[in-house]
Amino acid sequence: MKKQNIILLIIFIISILFRLYFAFKTPYFDYDSYFTLRQIEHIKQTGLPIFNDSLSYSGRDFIFIPTFHYILAFFNLLIPTTIIAKILPNIFGSTIIFITYLISKKITNNINISLFVSFISALIPIYISQTLNNISIYSVTIPLIFLAIYFFIDLKKSTNYFLLTVLLLTLTHSSSFLLVLGLLFYTAFIRLSKQKQKQAEVEVILFSTFLVLLLQFLIFKRAFILHSLAVIWQNIPSSLLFQYFQGINIIEATFKIGLFPLIFGAYVIYRHTFREKNREIYILIGLATSTFILLWLRLVQPNICLAILGITLTLLFAYFYKSFIKYFKKTRFAYFISFISILFFLMFLTTSIIPAFAFSQRAIENSPSKEEITALLWLKNNSKNSEVVLATPIEGHLITFIAQRKNVIDIDFLLIKDSSRILNDVKLMFASPYKIDAVKLLTKYNVDYIFFSQKAQLQYNIKEIPYINEDCFELVHNTSIKIYENSCKVEVEKYED
Repeated sequence: MKKQNIILLIIFIISILFRLYFAFKTPYFDYDSYFTLRQIEHIKQTGLPIFNDSLSYSGRDFIFIPTFHYILAFFNLLIPTTIIAKILPNIFGSTIIFITYLISKKITNNINISLFVSFISALIPIYISQTLNNISIYSVTIPLIFLAIYFFIDLKKSTNYFLLTVLLLTLTHSSSFLLVLGLLFYTAFIRLSKQKQKQAEVEVILFSTFLVLLLQFLIFKRAFILHSLAVIWQNIPSSLLFQYFQGINIIEATFKIGLFPLIFGAYVIYRHTFREKNREIYILIGLATSTFILLWLRLVQPNICLAILGITLTLLFAYFYKSFIKYFKKTRFAYFISFISILFFLMFLTTSIIPAFAFSQRAIENSPSKEEITALLWLKNNSKNSEVVLATPIEGHLITFIAQRKNVIDIDFLLIKDSSRILNDVKLMFASPYKIDAVKLLTKYNVDYIFFSQKAQLQYNIKEIPYINEDCFELVHNTSIKIYENSCKVEVEKYED
């Protein structure tokens, strides 16, 4: 085995061990992951995902691409769910190391720089936090995006591999449109720089664009018809939209991406926008431009955009570093080139590894507490299968997976009519000062239990539910998590989606 392959394998192993150290600090996952866990177990038992769910929103349809869930379910046949869900996404996420090495080698034709860049890509704080403990589909799709970029750089030899990767990406997640949009921006940069673009590139980009648009429309046709343009924002209610797609300032972006990838990557973009011309760099700049515009327009969740942007800027740094070393060797200070390389390494290490630790710890903290799980298990053992539990939206999937009971709301809003009204009703059921109004809503949604956690206290800025009294609300579970059984009923029109 070649020396560089051994080093690359060591970096890969270090990345996985770093991730698993944090992932196994808690037996739980972040709140979003419990939807995926439920799908994995259902596929394992029946061979099919849950598209029609009697528990979510007390009965609704789901629309999603289940490829990722089938992959995890396949491995789950041999290995327990929790182990697979902890390990496999982190292995997938760490494959970015190999892909960044290959792209960097194409750009620089320098093995040492490519190894350096692959090591940096393993420490991008926001990428780690988004793929660490949340069974994230992006642990697969982000590496696939950059694998497609790698094949596109050498399109003459890799056309079939590129198209196969685009197809796999499209059949995995809708983030495939990020790739084709980046390639369209690449075409724009080529034309603006007055370079001649190969006919094969034009044909492949147009075909890929058509393929992604067609397949995404066929898959999400029902959502497009129901929600129109709101499907772009996943039909998230306007009151939550700012929370999901909040803006990012430069200081926050610096911590999430890393100081030096941001500075040097931005410098390369500036040089190639106004001075230099390089086809391979334009491909990466096209992806960076599309990602930045979607981030600016709040069309994709900021942290996902920053993860892709961080990897792209790290790859652009490889070109900067090659140019810098080449120039430095021509000066009278060429003798100090080894010292400069060590200095760069230390700078990246200190500005990336500390944020990486901080964001990894934060990812672990964004998991349910032991008290929440205990309370939900109590619900599972002490309530009827048909009963409905009121909780905050982010706890919805936790209710359906752990307690196996119906929820009023969760964070999947696609195919949900009047999602804004439901969200507002949930807020009133927790925070309304008027008992009669709250009871009418509780009756409307058939609520049998109220799950009152720290999440509810923070989200609705309350310490206690204002209207609760002993007349018809019995406190049946009393720890840091309170569960109230509701026996209040009034005559109202029941909710039907």
